[in-house]
Amino acid sequence: MELPVGAPPPAEDDNGVSGEQQPGSSGNVAPTPPPLEGDLLPRTFMGVITGNPETFGGPQMAAVMAAMISDASYDKAQARLSVDAIQAKLDSANAEISDWKEKYGRLEERLDSASTLGTIKKSCTFFGTIAVGFAIELYKSHYTISVLLGLCGLGMLSINLVRGKRS
Repeated sequence: MELPVGAPPPAEDDNGVSGEQQPGSSGNVAPTPPPLEGDLLPRTFMGVITGNPETFGGPQMAAVMAAMISDASYDKAQARLSVDAIQAKLDSANAEISDWKEKYGRLEERLDSASTLGTIKKSCTFFGTIAVGFAIELYKSHYTISVLLGLCGLGMLSINLVRGKRS
């Protein structure tokens, strides 16, 4: 960056920040121009070689240089096409992997849920059967608590009739 003519250089301890700066607007930012298209450099070299072949070793050497530049330009174009094809395959594979990861996560969650529900059902079957068994024995002995214990046991056994929710 060049200083305007006649402007004094800044002091050593002056870093240019005053603390009074205000945020700018997005209109102050110039858009970035698109990148140069592929053939600009090879075309420039070809023009220079054609315009002054003696600088490049004479007409024969200039033709060789032009052929080398043309060949390198063709190889670069083919490499870009190959890279684009490989990138498309990679994007497709990444999307497929993402889908499989999502499916794996859902199935793992369902498996965990089914395992938890299975443990609850097994526990209710075990304790419900014990409660109903004790309730029958207490009923034979004419205890009034037997009805309450029998209802609790039947309630636990009825949990087995509940189906797990499918996702």
